[in-house]
Amino acid sequence: MFSSTYFKKVAAVLVIPVTLMIPLHSVDASTQKFPDVNKGTIYYEPIQAMSGKDIVNGYTDGTFGIRDYITRAEAAVMLARLLELDTDNATAVPFEDVDQGKWYAGAINALYEKGIINGVSENEFDTYSNITRAALSKMIVNGYELQMVQENSLPFTDVDEDEWYMSYLEVLYSHELISGVTTTTFEPDSFMRRGDFALLSYNTENKHGGMFLELEEAIATSAYQLQLNFSNGDTESIHLEEPLDIGENTRTFEYKQETFSETVTFEIPQPPEVSKNNSLVNEAYNYLGVPYLFGGDTPYGIDCSGFTRLVFDQAEEIYLPRTTDQQWQVGQDVEMEDIKPGDVVFFSDTYREGISHNGIYIGDGRFIHASSTQGVTLSYLSSPYWEEKFTGVKRFDDLHLPEEEAVVSAASQFIGEVPYQNGGTTPEEGFDTTGFIQYIYMQAKGIELPNNAAAQWEVGEEVAKEDLQPGDLVFFQANYLNPAIYAGNDQVVHVTPSKGVTVTNFKTSGFWGPKYHGAKRLVPEDILTENEGSEMQ
Repeated sequence: MFSSTYFKKVAAVLVIPVTLMIPLHSVDASTQKFPDVNKGTIYYEPIQAMSGKDIVNGYTDGTFGIRDYITRAEAAVMLARLLELDTDNATAVPFEDVDQGKWYAGAINALYEKGIINGVSENEFDTYSNITRAALSKMIVNGYELQMVQENSLPFTDVDEDEWYMSYLEVLYSHELISGVTTTTFEPDSFMRRGDFALLSYNTENKHGGMFLELEEAIATSAYQLQLNFSNGDTESIHLEEPLDIGENTRTFEYKQETFSETVTFEIPQPPEVSKNNSLVNEAYNYLGVPYLFGGDTPYGIDCSGFTRLVFDQAEEIYLPRTTDQQWQVGQDVEMEDIKPGDVVFFSDTYREGISHNGIYIGDGRFIHASSTQGVTLSYLSSPYWEEKFTGVKRFDDLHLPEEEAVVSAASQFIGEVPYQNGGTTPEEGFDTTGFIQYIYMQAKGIELPNNAAAQWEVGEEVAKEDLQPGDLVFFQANYLNPAIYAGNDQVVHVTPSKGVTVTNFKTSGFWGPKYHGAKRLVPEDILTENEGSEMQ
């Protein structure tokens, strides 16, 4: 017999304990369709649910025929319905005993095309013969693409480990989908009965399909995340492209090829009174519940430094370096007695030596951070673990880009908005490294620069690194000369192939820092004089 996984209590006839599930499809006794399928038996729920979806049907006399055998053609039709295969457009099978004008042909064609079934020979499907328990097991495993969960020795003494069916039985047994006819026998060559087929296919669809799924609850764990709890015990977290609004939200999503629509209520947990008007803290709270992802810096998944970087970018347009140790190198040191909401707390020797974790202080001794075990969450600085690892506090107010400087202001509007485009000279088409510089200086100061880095280097007055001012032109020597716009505090706005228009702190960057080549200051009057001189020659 096949395991009755949907019962809250295991029927006494079951010989192998299985994981229990809440019924997925509540059926009232008044809706009983078949007089030979009694409520309270292990077959009632599967047959009622599957007949309700037109997967299985009864006989003309109104009975289902639980003990009757099922043919290979009937099994093919029912499985194709469960898998929702296209039975109208599949290529005809090569089997001579499959009449393409019959009711079963489309199902056999579709299953064969997907590699789920084969024939008893190259030319014969054995259409009207009863299907064996072993053959049906193979169809189920192939149809649902099941893999071994955990290897366990089968308790059946009547199965041969060298037979073709052995691996399929082991997979089904590992998923707790089959038990035996007795405690020690499976009878692989016996014919499958209609009731047992309904039980096995229903339980498999419950665990691995979506036809009978019901969404019991959708919980907003953050503005970007929903936790979905299904009636079969599945729990799934999904990411939302658009954040939830405060209050009721109706969202539609797909799970296991089924479409669900649910109304959820989203309420942002309120920060402490001391930080309720702090833009950084309020932005950080939007990401509570977002899962941890090493190297992640989006609401799909995020790590600690990616989280602080994203929050400062979105709330204050402050562009922090990417890693915790790089972020530790910038900003202002803050004494613990002067800490305030929005400051960043740093920790050492967590998953590696040195500065390795950080979070945003929210007040009342707590901070919000991306934890490797809990995702974005709240923690107390006074907890033994974080107290031991605590290293210091930084404030990043001085890293705002100087919008009052015309060149920096013109450049900053394209940060994260315009991609790299080889040969690009406008925001509409994208920028390359020199095209960006040429466009910005013309827009901001009316300075017409050549579209060539080497030629741009020849323009203007050379400036020492310690004398740099926002709006100066900085050059880096990589495989070729790369120009950038200095934005103060060792930051430059420039174009890279991977990020488009972006901000980099070249002091902390292991790539750009060593490649610093020099800087030029461009004054319109000087450029005009140079151009006039060139024309007079």
